[in-house]
Amino acid sequence: MPWFFRMMQLLTRQLVYPGLLIVLVCGIYLASKEDQFHAFYVQWGFFAVIAIGAIEGGVMAPRVRALITVSARDLAAVPVAADSQLRAFSFSADYRAAFRQLSIAGAVQSGIVVLTVFFMAAH
Repeated sequence: MPWFFRMMQLLTRQLVYPGLLIVLVCGIYLASKEDQFHAFYVQWGFFAVIAIGAIEGGVMAPRVRALITVSARDLAAVPVAADSQLRAFSFSADYRAAFRQLSIAGAVQSGIVVLTVFFMAAH
């Protein structure tokens, strides 16, 4: 799990943040070229990019950092069985709380994306 969350963090830094910046810059360029800043779909698009970036940076990134630490701690605390049998394992309450918050933020982001696709298709 720590590896998974480190990869998630890396992909966010390498793809999501630059992608949001590109979408925002291209959106500003296209809206100004076509003089469409007054249109709802353009305003919604700007809102969506800013909201997704804010959720990513303000909610998801801190939770992913916490999950890296907490999952490593929880896995390190698993006792090694002398007979090599698998033991029941569950993550701590800290892990479950951070994961739940991350899941909710991801669902909100997904809802924004779905609404954006709907508004763009309707236009």
